[in-house]
Amino acid sequence: MKNEKQSKSYRLILDTAKPLFWKHGVKRVSVEEISKEAGVSKMTFYRNFKNKNELIEQIMKELFEFGLQEYRSVMKQDIPFANKVEQIILMKFENTQDVSQEFLTEMYIQGDESMKKMIAEYTSNTLNEFKYDLIEAQQKGWIRKDVKIELIMKMRDMMSGVLVDDAIMTLYQTPQEAIVEVTRFFFYGMMVPEESKK
Repeated sequence: MKNEKQSKSYRLILDTAKPLFWKHGVKRVSVEEISKEAGVSKMTFYRNFKNKNELIEQIMKELFEFGLQEYRSVMKQDIPFANKVEQIILMKFENTQDVSQEFLTEMYIQGDESMKKMIAEYTSNTLNEFKYDLIEAQQKGWIRKDVKIELIMKMRDMMSGVLVDDAIMTLYQTPQEAIVEVTRFFFYGMMVPEESKK
């Protein structure tokens, strides 16, 4: 177990590295740069993390866990499904601030096997919850009954691929803009039109 001093430096390194990785990608950011920005020595860095890979894995793990907690919190609220969708889109917007195309490419296309495995596990767990919530939303008439849940899930997989498609990403000024628009397009396509609810 880390002592208090190590815990502070551990958190400091994590919090310093995240915006650097988001902006430049992982490969272009060195341990020296992270240590300098955090105001710690390289020795302190290596006391907390074996290497840069372990650091980014911890950042991604925290990111996924935080995202899942936020999602669950939204879905538990006693509000209309349309309001839940708006909150999820807002979450996507806030959680992808300043993310670069380099970072997305490195994580989702060029990532090493352990990173890809971790992303796949978290994605699978999240999708299982999402599918359950979709079934419930469809039963309550919040999303279209004429759309198969399996199709929604497949479309969600396909839309994730959009974010690493160079031809599509050139249509947007930032990856964040693309993420938010894809999320809106996805959710509003499955929802019951307002005129149908009257």
